[in-house]
Amino acid sequence: MRGLWSYTLWSREKRRLTKQLLLCNRLSTPVVVRCAASQVVNHGEVLQRQEDFAKYNSHSRSGSFLYSIVGFGAGLILGAILKSHYNEWSRSKRYLTNVLPSVSAASPFTFTPAVDHNNNETNSAKQEATLSKRITHNFIADAVEKASDKVVYIDIKDARRSPYVKCGQTLSNGSGFIVSEDGLILTNAHVVTNRPRSSTILVRLHDGSECEGVVEDIDAISDLALIRVKRCSLSPAPLGKSSDLRPGEFVAALGSPLSLCNTVTAGVVSSVGRASKELGLRGRDIHYIQTDAAITFGNSGGPLINMDGEVIGINSMTVTSGISFAIPIDYAKEFIAKAEKKRAELVGHILERFSSHPLH
Repeated sequence: MRGLWSYTLWSREKRRLTKQLLLCNRLSTPVVVRCAASQVVNHGEVLQRQEDFAKYNSHSRSGSFLYSIVGFGAGLILGAILKSHYNEWSRSKRYLTNVLPSVSAASPFTFTPAVDHNNNETNSAKQEATLSKRITHNFIADAVEKASDKVVYIDIKDARRSPYVKCGQTLSNGSGFIVSEDGLILTNAHVVTNRPRSSTILVRLHDGSECEGVVEDIDAISDLALIRVKRCSLSPAPLGKSSDLRPGEFVAALGSPLSLCNTVTAGVVSSVGRASKELGLRGRDIHYIQTDAAITFGNSGGPLINMDGEVIGINSMTVTSGISFAIPIDYAKEFIAKAEKKRAELVGHILERFSSHPLH
């Protein structure tokens, strides 16, 4: 065991001293080194190994330098060739079109709309109009636009002159809408009744023009009245059907609340048949339309429209905020038909009487 241990130490020490001697260039005199195992290293052998090491280092340095020069030159030549080819490819772009595919797969995450280079501005405007939420989601504004110019403002004024008020004092006001081209306007009866005889009815159209109106017919039970103005070629409001209304359907109330003309409020139909008995109204057999659209003083007589712009009710009364009632348009149709029939009978009676007793 001792001999094996001594041999191991001697081998390790010999390798370490040999490396030191090979790296040392100042060995000019004979050197004798003894290791831990008392073994002697020959000086001639050390010098031979040192010369071999020097020759190897000089050869490797000259070879590395030569390889570096050759590699640098080859890199310059290759770079120049690639540069010339890149310039040619970028000008013609034929190489990439031959190599790369001309059709790309569709991706669900990206979308590039087709552009017409002949009319770019028109197409971009159409795309913006199509994608605009203001255009696609404002269905209430579309319905109001169809019926707003048929709504009128009714102002009851005192015709008596006063030194303080020249134009007459406003006694009450309300709303209405045009139902015929010859100037027939439908409103609530309580808007034009219970007024002094000296008062006049002033009707203001959507364009701001004003004209005097005359009450033609009144139905106090259904709270409906017809006013006629001396105007022709008016645009009547389209009348819908209140019998097919559904709870939750969108509606809009048009009128002049608190004398604020052309006001729009929107809501839904809360109930389609609220009986008059439930509201404490006796002597009336009417099933009102309940809505949460805001109706206040001045909205009376104005139209309640659906999203097709058709009148389906006449705004009549309100109980509290969010609970308002409108007279169904089906009752108004019957009232208008009866009024027209009475008017035709009256005209026929006058003509008959005039024919039997002609004036001399």
